[in-house]
Amino acid sequence: MGFTTGDFPPVDPATFMQTPYRERTKVLARHWAEYGFGAPKITALIYIVKLLLFYAAGGILVATLTSGLDPFSPSAWWPEAIVWQKLVLWTVLLECLGVAGSWGRSPAISAR
Repeated sequence: MGFTTGDFPPVDPATFMQTPYRERTKVLARHWAEYGFGAPKITALIYIVKLLLFYAAGGILVATLTSGLDPFSPSAWWPEAIVWQKLVLWTVLLECLGVAGSWGRSPAISAR
């Protein structure tokens, strides 16, 4: 499995649907258990970068700068309740916009 390519089950797509259902399930379940669902490694990297930069750094900057605190001095804003309340609101905002855990796809849109 490469950095940008997925790891797919070793089956021939043209003939795979002619095999019995139990055999298909066995092959796919074993591949899933051994390799996961086959996502490229870049998927995890993008998620980690998004989590660190967009969620953590963005949330800390928004919560501290709107409260008049120094974002580079965690000992000053760590005990402040208003910062934690703003971080919760930042999380709610990102989830509502669909850019947090749902990878940019809004749950309301995907339910349609």
